[in-house]
Amino acid sequence: MAKITGTVALAIGLALLAPSWQAQENWRQACIQQCYAQPAPGDPEMQRQEIVSLEKEAAHAIQLKSGTYFQRVYSDDFAGTLSHGQLVNKTQWIEVIDISRGQVRIVQRLRH
Repeated sequence: MAKITGTVALAIGLALLAPSWQAQENWRQACIQQCYAQPAPGDPEMQRQEIVSLEKEAAHAIQLKSGTYFQRVYSDDFAGTLSHGQLVNKTQWIEVIDISRGQVRIVQRLRH
């Protein structure tokens, strides 16, 4: 009789705990989905420093007249505007950088 009473008590206890367990599992799944859907918040100062670093690298690449940096870093759907208002995509931007390198070489040769 004690075994039956213990088994019945266990069954009742599990029946009472099941709804709270299910609610906790639902909350956990919702939390996991939110973590996957949102990017992790980062340190704003670190993000600012990374942007500044990328801007410095871009300026250095322009000074060197090397489109390699932009080929590596810019996405294929890049869209920009030149100083005189002309719209350019990634390929056109890199061509502008590479063409300016060729023009500088010609100017330097004419000076000698």
